[in-house]
Amino acid sequence: MDAAPPTPAGAPRGASRRVLDAAVVGIAGTVLATLAIGLLDGLAPVVSLGVLYVLPVLLVATRSGAVAASATAILSVLAFNVFHLPPTGRLALSDSRHWAVLGVLLVVAVVAARIAEQSRRASVRAEEARAEADLVASLTRAVLLG
Repeated sequence: MDAAPPTPAGAPRGASRRVLDAAVVGIAGTVLATLAIGLLDGLAPVVSLGVLYVLPVLLVATRSGAVAASATAILSVLAFNVFHLPPTGRLALSDSRHWAVLGVLLVVAVVAARIAEQSRRASVRAEEARAEADLVASLTRAVLLG
């Protein structure tokens, strides 16, 4: 009999899998945005192309929540800074505009995660209400036929 993979104490079985999935999506999305900016450089100012980093942040926020999306936002700002903002090849978050980009991405991450969470909760409530209505209908049928 195979043993289950170890998980942190008190953590649900799928928690480590969800963290890994969020990390993979966040890193892959950031890499793809970085590559897309490199390919589109020259068609638009590189500073304007930085908006592409919002996409992986939104994706992670809606799938995995604010913490994972915030990590993706930080990773995105670091990648944008190192690969596309002068001086390229080094980390230099000295310009206040770079910090503003990080702030905007973090706000997007938290807001999108909250909206997604509210949507998930509403979906659960709707499903519970449907199940209750089905139960009432079944009981009504049983009483009327019995």
